[in-house]
Amino acid sequence: MANPRLGLHLYTVRDDLKADYRGTLIRAATIGYPAISGYGDFGGMTPAHFKTFASETGLVPVAGAIDFAAAIRDPAAALAPHAAVGAVAACVMWLDESHRKTAADVQRTAERFNEIGKAARKLGLVFQYHNHAFEFEAVEGRTIMDRLVEATDPALVGFQVDVGWLVRAGQDPAAWLRKLKGRVPTIHLKDTSSGASPAWVEIGNGVLDLAAVRAASVDAGVKWWLVEQDTCARPPMESAAISFRNASALLA
Repeated sequence: MANPRLGLHLYTVRDDLKADYRGTLIRAATIGYPAISGYGDFGGMTPAHFKTFASETGLVPVAGAIDFAAAIRDPAAALAPHAAVGAVAACVMWLDESHRKTAADVQRTAERFNEIGKAARKLGLVFQYHNHAFEFEAVEGRTIMDRLVEATDPALVGFQVDVGWLVRAGQDPAAWLRKLKGRVPTIHLKDTSSGASPAWVEIGNGVLDLAAVRAASVDAGVKWWLVEQDTCARPPMESAAISFRNASALLA
């Protein structure tokens, strides 16, 4: 299997986007990123206009976020903009506590994920759920993540594994990628420092075992590494450039 390709998750440069949406995308492409994810409201453009602009800029819009409540109400409507821009995936990025407080809540959430996944497949999209750390907390004796993985249809529901949050949750990112083989077309590549008060850092500047993640990504069929840094000590675009260089060196 081939190495993943790199994309920039635009949450990293969210303040830059607010100041100059189009210019920020152009700068991401200039760094060398071939793709983006988490493109929000398309910078006020229509999906068709955004698709054209991204293509002309040299960027592939890989994956976007969908609101879970909106997707429950009307999955097709929530997913349609992402199909229109040619995305690979659409992702639910967060679960409110009401959707995960009890085992019954998690089971109901899994069933809703399956329904969203059906709608996504009809539109040519992959539906993924993006983890943080709380999914590895136990609910009635089993973790939320284990329950979601087992109660969702692998043909309909994927997981956008965030390797940084896995590290912070005390989990092994490589092991989880292999466990979810075939269900992880896109992941979030994120690095963290260690210690009592860890900070998010550029890829390669923290404790993430990047070589192990690369090997597991190849084994699991990951197509896209989407670089994300929630908070940056440097200017965010500078951090994005450092992460690109460090990750690219491993993939070369």
